[in-house]
Amino acid sequence: MMGYQPLVFPNLIGGTKDTFPTNTTLPPIIPRGAISTSTTQLPPTSTSQPSANDRHDTIEPPQSSRETGSKLPGTAVPYQSEQAARELQKIDQPWPNWSHCNPLAAFEDRCHPKPATCRHVQNATNNHGIGNALEITYVKVASESLRQKPDCAPIIHDKPVRPIHPGEFSFQLLDYVKEPSWVVQPSKSFRDFQAKCLAFLLTQPKQVVTDKVQAIQQQYSAQQHNDKQHYPLVAMHLRTGWSDEMQRNVPGWDGLGSCEDYQNQFPVDMAHHAVSDLPLKQVILDFATAADRVFGAGGNHKQWRLYVASDAPGIRNYVRHLLHDRVVGPIVWQEGRIGHNYQGGMATSLEEKVATSVSAFTDLVIMSEADMLVCISSRFPSAANLRSGGCPQRFAEVGAFPRHELAIAGDLLHKAWTKYTSKSKNTSPGAITGSTPWCPALDEEAKAKLFDAIPGGRDNPCTTAVDPIRACFCLLKLSHA
Repeated sequence: MMGYQPLVFPNLIGGTKDTFPTNTTLPPIIPRGAISTSTTQLPPTSTSQPSANDRHDTIEPPQSSRETGSKLPGTAVPYQSEQAARELQKIDQPWPNWSHCNPLAAFEDRCHPKPATCRHVQNATNNHGIGNALEITYVKVASESLRQKPDCAPIIHDKPVRPIHPGEFSFQLLDYVKEPSWVVQPSKSFRDFQAKCLAFLLTQPKQVVTDKVQAIQQQYSAQQHNDKQHYPLVAMHLRTGWSDEMQRNVPGWDGLGSCEDYQNQFPVDMAHHAVSDLPLKQVILDFATAADRVFGAGGNHKQWRLYVASDAPGIRNYVRHLLHDRVVGPIVWQEGRIGHNYQGGMATSLEEKVATSVSAFTDLVIMSEADMLVCISSRFPSAANLRSGGCPQRFAEVGAFPRHELAIAGDLLHKAWTKYTSKSKNTSPGAITGSTPWCPALDEEAKAKLFDAIPGGRDNPCTTAVDPIRACFCLLKLSHA
């Protein structure tokens, strides 16, 4: 069986370190995300070329809610079904002539890669996760590099934003991806999309990422292998802000303990509505309905596979709860540490920081190779869409910033925990004294802020519990963790 095959660049053979062999060709074509046997007929290169309609739909710059919405930067905007409908209508037209797009064939067809004859090393300073970095920094640095030296491979070295102490984590792009040894010359019709060619070129994963990608693809490709047919892949990215809380306020959330006293108190839909004013159930169902329209599914006719990426494990489980009977095969996600990969962004061990970076690249690769990518507001899925290169990808982003209200609640919890621990030596998870769990103490003003940050405000059942402050914090934790 063959799993994920990244673009294989030629190795340096002899000569100086700035010279690359010129008698090289692109590697054999491997179908995107396919698991095949030696007798399987690989699709010809021409299958990577979408119809004119699909090309028009999918490689134009995405008209995302970030670009078209009227919200102010940094302002939390409740999810609006009308706005989401407008975004999804841009991509939910039927795709009757869908076929597998081979990313390597599309890259060759659209980007016209040729072996580089030299290396051009450029420093890049970045203090964001890989999503922001790829869109805002790396692609621009590489573009300028090719403008200056069009025959030289753009080699990006990350320059830390501050001095690095011995043994401290410092993110380096080339720790996770292969050093490019090609240059791109986009075809005239694709020239405006040079950024897509560069994003694909710069992010060909090393083995540590490839191994994870391959293991995941084997999970969601098992059903199509059994059925001897291929199904389109839909990727869903749902960022709630939980990973932000896990890097800045772990003690407070850990201080609540397991919240087992509330695990059976709230209905599953209520528990997973605890994501700002975002009606998460409706969002997920809207995304699934759009996928049904695109790929001709509905009722008992299942026609697409699903990969879920989220910074909140509880949200991924909720997607499975809602959609397990609407997709082909299992709903798949990657296990492992979730968080931000930038320097200083994670108060964890060096090993955990490396694992987080590997997980980020794994999500990036799989989401970029999905046939349809839907998400709530975040830079990361936008970067994945950029990395899709020359392959058609239906992409929609609906405006919602649930992480803002979660951050407000997290700040209140942090202050309550700091005050509690300053007066007590008990800082163990759950802060158990005898059999009594820790109940955060908030004054009336802080309590009002917490209830304002809870979906439904004072109408939420957690506000009328015996210990409403603890109940509402636990509702947030149970819905995310």
